Amino acid sequence: MESTPRENRTLGVRADNRSDFEKKGELYHKHLVGVSSPFNFQSIPQSSFPRYTQRNQGASSACTDFSSATVYEANTGIVASARPPYANRPNNPEEGAVPAVTAQLWMTPGSTTEALCPSDNLSEQEMNQKFVGMLGLTIQNYVVLDYQDINQLAEAIQTYKAICVDVDVAWDEWELQGGVPKYIPNAQIAGGHQMAAVLPILWESAPALVAQQSWGSNDPDSLPPLNPNSVSNVVFTQEFLAARCTGALAYIFRAATPSNPVVTLTRTKDDGKETEGTLSCTGFTCDTLERPWLNNQINVSCIPKGSYNCVWTFMPDLNEYHYEVQNVPGRSGIFIHEGNFVTDVEGCIMLGATFADINGDGQPDVTSSRVTLAKFEALFPNHENITLNIQ
Repeated sequence: MESTPRENRTLGVRADNRSDFEKKGELYHKHLVGVSSPFNFQSIPQSSFPRYTQRNQGASSACTDFSSATVYEANTGIVASARPPYANRPNNPEEGAVPAVTAQLWMTPGSTTEALCPSDNLSEQEMNQKFVGMLGLTIQNYVVLDYQDINQLAEAIQTYKAICVDVDVAWDEWELQGGVPKYIPNAQIAGGHQMAAVLPILWESAPALVAQQSWGSNDPDSLPPLNPNSVSNVVFTQEFLAARCTGALAYIFRAATPSNPVVTLTRTKDDGKETEGTLSCTGFTCDTLERPWLNNQINVSCIPKGSYNCVWTFMPDLNEYHYEVQNVPGRSGIFIHEGNFVTDVEGCIMLGATFADINGDGQPDVTSSRVTLAKFEALFPNHENITLNIQ
């Protein structure tokens, strides 16, 4: 439940106060695909609603960061951190963000300070790492949608896989009613909020959109998730959108050209006790051992699949330098290092030459770990950043 009263809760979206001149370069959906026609809305059970990853990161209340990360995941299948948009954001995170500015920051990360944009106490370098997706996609541009037309919003979800929708909300109307916000005609508006709309549906025989809540488990007032690794949904009825929708945009993706060397970790077996895998890059292959997948719980689970930037960093536990995996949702201190047994890691990745039951407990361990790790790290003699794709 919330830790602060509802009336004191800050919402995430601010009005777009850019000049008309600054807005002229934007792309518009109707110019790209023509005039929208009536969409074929269909009834879909809640069990079939798309569910994406829960993101509860840092001190941000910027729902634009969270919803844009959800849109990225919908397009790529990658669990992207909500952190890339922090870079160069021209406002305090507790006051929200301009949606179009957040979109531009996903395309071109810049520079900021941790004091202005707190994010799990990340360093300046960590916050400003340019994100490159595992599937070779990056955000090229964003498209402005006609938020008054639910047919265009539905068509845009079908075209772009998910879109960001801005709404004005009053907390009094944000109560759980089967996941559907009430419409109070004369309600005092508490602020704007952005969510990722992921599905057009018929709801009680009327057109509507299913959106994913952008505060993860911090907000209790929406359809409960069907599994613990998902976020709640809200259903925006046509009536509610007509009264409260204030903007919408989509993203266009293009093939990415990562500048860092790319390393791929392919997980091959998870028996609930540990996870086996293979790590490979040009001219090198080895085995890996991690914790089992337990919903990204700290100290007991391996980290989520996805694409991560890795930086050569001092590891206090071993008093050595190794590659640290950056921007892991809800986690920190994740390294690629040596070890033999699954108990040697609390979320990190161990490298080894092969699997063998070294200690006779019936579980595979990795052998020759220190030698294997040294061979891997020798591939990058200048200790340049690497991109780790976990699949």
